[in-house]
Amino acid sequence: MSSLTIDGREFSSLGRVLVIAEIGVNHDGRRQRALELVDAAHRAGADAVKLQIFKAAALLHPSAGTAQYQRDQCAQDDIQSILAKYELDYSDIAG
Repeated sequence: MSSLTIDGREFSSLGRVLVIAEIGVNHDGRRQRALELVDAAHRAGADAVKLQIFKAAALLHPSAGTAQYQRDQCAQDDIQSILAKYELDYSDIAG
């Protein structure tokens, strides 16, 4: 049996499982919203959360195209502009 200990809590395949809440970009690039989602995950019993943290300009080449659903739902044609609104600043998650 393998186990993992985080902050004094042991997780294993035969014992307590590690529950990770997937927040993704549901924070909409807003620090306060991200914190609210972290709090909600904690209240629901999650042990950890996963956020998507990126810089659109570093993630995609400027020539990258958009998918049809993105063109249908977004006014911008530039995928970097579409994704930029979901960016959190690294200082938002520090500490």
